[in-house]
Amino acid sequence: MGRGAAALLWAGLALGCQRQPAPTPPEGGGDRTHTATSAAPSPAPERTPEATWSAPDWAATHAAEAGCADCHPDEVEAWQRGAMGRSLAPLTPQSPPPAGVPAHRVHPVDGHTWSVAHRPGLGLQFAIQGDGFVTRRTAAYAVGSGTHTRSYLWQRAGALFMAPLTWYARPKAWDLSPGYAVHDQPGFDRLVQADCLACHADPPAQDPDRPHRWLGPVPGAIGCARCHGDARDHAAARADGRAGPPLVNPARLPPDRANAVCEGCHLQGVVRLTRAGRPWASFRPGDRLEDHVAVFVRQAAGADFGIASHGARLRHSACRAPGGAPLTCVTCHHPHPTGAQAGADRSAPCRGCHGADSAAHGPACAGGGGTDCVRCHMRVAAVDDIPHVSVTDHFIRRSAEHSLPAVPADAPLVWVADPQEAPTDPAHQRLLGRAYADAVRAEGRPTDLARAQRLLAAGLAAQPNDLEALVAQAFVATIARDGTTLAAALDRAERLAPTDARVAEQVVALRTAQGRLDEALALSTAALARHPDVPQLHVQAAQVHRARGDHAAALAAAQAALALRPDWGSAWLAVAKAQLATGDGVQARATLGQGTAHDPSHTATWLAWGQLALRASDLKAAAQAFAGATRYAAPQDALALATAAAGQARVALAAEDLDAAAGHFQRAVAAGAPVPGLLAVTGAMALARARPADARRALEAHLQADPSDPLAWRDLARALDALGERSAAAAARDRAAALP
Repeated sequence: MGRGAAALLWAGLALGCQRQPAPTPPEGGGDRTHTATSAAPSPAPERTPEATWSAPDWAATHAAEAGCADCHPDEVEAWQRGAMGRSLAPLTPQSPPPAGVPAHRVHPVDGHTWSVAHRPGLGLQFAIQGDGFVTRRTAAYAVGSGTHTRSYLWQRAGALFMAPLTWYARPKAWDLSPGYAVHDQPGFDRLVQADCLACHADPPAQDPDRPHRWLGPVPGAIGCARCHGDARDHAAARADGRAGPPLVNPARLPPDRANAVCEGCHLQGVVRLTRAGRPWASFRPGDRLEDHVAVFVRQAAGADFGIASHGARLRHSACRAPGGAPLTCVTCHHPHPTGAQAGADRSAPCRGCHGADSAAHGPACAGGGGTDCVRCHMRVAAVDDIPHVSVTDHFIRRSAEHSLPAVPADAPLVWVADPQEAPTDPAHQRLLGRAYADAVRAEGRPTDLARAQRLLAAGLAAQPNDLEALVAQAFVATIARDGTTLAAALDRAERLAPTDARVAEQVVALRTAQGRLDEALALSTAALARHPDVPQLHVQAAQVHRARGDHAAALAAAQAALALRPDWGSAWLAVAKAQLATGDGVQARATLGQGTAHDPSHTATWLAWGQLALRASDLKAAAQAFAGATRYAAPQDALALATAAAGQARVALAAEDLDAAAGHFQRAVAAGAPVPGLLAVTGAMALARARPADARRALEAHLQADPSDPLAWRDLARALDALGERSAAAAARDRAAALP
């Protein structure tokens, strides 16, 4: 689902594993049948008891680990040498440049040049350069050990964002970061969410109102406490000469809880969600993972797997299946090997169960006591979510070469901890509904949308105070254009969490769409006071101000969004709309042209530029704009493609090329999308074919739905002139002249 569709059809943006907050309806959307009631608002409902769960103080815990090496020097040194001990590093201007710098790549879709360089006094900088602009960001952290990849993060107002280039170890080269080689790539604005950071570092505390804003710097790479628990009391006691409370040793835990320590990050799945009320970093060693994080997979074990799918793949293996051997991660992997542990035989655990003699393996196995079992039974293959990376597939099979079928993309999701396709427990229904909503956000499949709607409705009927489920329900109701469900979900969510930025964004958009502008303005002002660095809120504020007729305030709000996200097409579009509302069509066209240069994949900006260029009779710019929309629209974005084709038809008609116009018109019709301006094109086509009566009927029908189209008024005036209705034609020309 591309960003053109998002702007035109209330869809959302999602990229890779870093999912963005649920989208909100743009202005003009929503179910306008909803009306406000005069009844007093009901009191805020009580939150579920789960919402009182709190995360450990990872910053304090991390700081206390400085003393671990006093008693465990070999283990600490081995950990720091290993991948997890190098999972994150802060950067300064004095940090040495990484390998391969400087480097650049040309984006395969938008043609921009993406580069990385080390600048004296500034440090590592990434840049995106296009036609007449360059945007730079300075890296604050390096993420990843470099075993497979190393990515980089930049920081703004407590939030962390991905840099668009990554170092890949296998080719020893820089390339686009995962998820960026697409038409709707996020540039510098892919938000690093809590689930990602929690698997690469000991995270700082989160802002309670904004889950993706961090209070303080990242403490550092993954530390001892992630596997052994909080060592503060233990370290203090040892410093006083006392034994102190024991720490967790995963090797001594029951198999499911031992694996949970690793599966918090190595059980990837298709969707991962926190349980209601839990922060991402709430898990403590010794807990059950499913009490904190729910991992969902498409049912069967298919051929594809991801870079962190070890736990999910291992669960399909007979060695790990229920009733099988109690295989745990530390059976085969020593997390900080020292001495002889570092060179241990990796097949020794296999022989512990299957014996050293080849006969114990069955007649198909030719291996003996010294055979490497892993080589034959666990394949090494490329992962499907990160380019240039191959890892060991942890699905242990009789033969690693045995081919596996692809799992259907719309196969049902199941919770790994309790794989029911159709659960009846309301809590399970809400979790699975949230998982389907997340899948819709990422992939946009109608089957997942229907499943999400059904499960969330059932689960929330039993427990309506689950905030995360309500946010998910509001999202799917937005996509499904279900205004009644959207209004009800947001009403309850707003009373549960009035300061939550995600809720505020959606409520402001809904109130604007309903015409309840005073409420929308009050909510928008309050939300921006709490979250002044959220560009989406500024864009919504611009919509509210423009709807109220305060065009100066609308322009200021849109420009604030643009200052925060200069590579975001929605911000450029908001600025242009504010300029147009003031009557400055020339500047609005220039702004839209700049917007397409900064964010070519934002189809709505191309379409708006084309429409304004048509109004100004600038056929060259209009043709360029509609061609750009056609080029960058996602193949499944039928509405954007149809709208662009309709625009190209109008350009051809203005140039008196009737054959080309007919071709574009047929493409617009064939797309099958309800293009708002298609009747206007129908009227213009009839006019060009000297059928003024047909033209009049089509144009009047179009203008009844959209009286703000000056081109249609001009065409109607020509049709009325041809019909001899001079007075009506003059009135139509006056209407056209009065429009911006």
